[in-house]
Amino acid sequence: MQIAFELFSLAYEAWMLLDIDLNARNGHLATEDTKTAMQFYMKYKDNEKSKEDARRLLLNIRPRMTPAKASNYNYEGICVAGFFKQMCTCNRSSFTNN
Repeated sequence: MQIAFELFSLAYEAWMLLDIDLNARNGHLATEDTKTAMQFYMKYKDNEKSKEDARRLLLNIRPRMTPAKASNYNYEGICVAGFFKQMCTCNRSSFTNN
């Protein structure tokens, strides 16, 4: 199976590899992102085999549905498709170049 890309969000990596739900608290917290990034660094900085095993795990398990997708990219009348131009309902500029 050919994978088109190998980029994952920090939230997805944390959930899959550290069993940490970065979205469980009151929204996005940069301090929690930083702590999680440091945990990844400490866990994988000296272990290439573990890093490769983690990459394979991320590629082989499908991510859970995002809140944006679950709400069809429109939450209570507000467009949440900033990174998915095809689903945008507000006709504002997209955050992507596509």
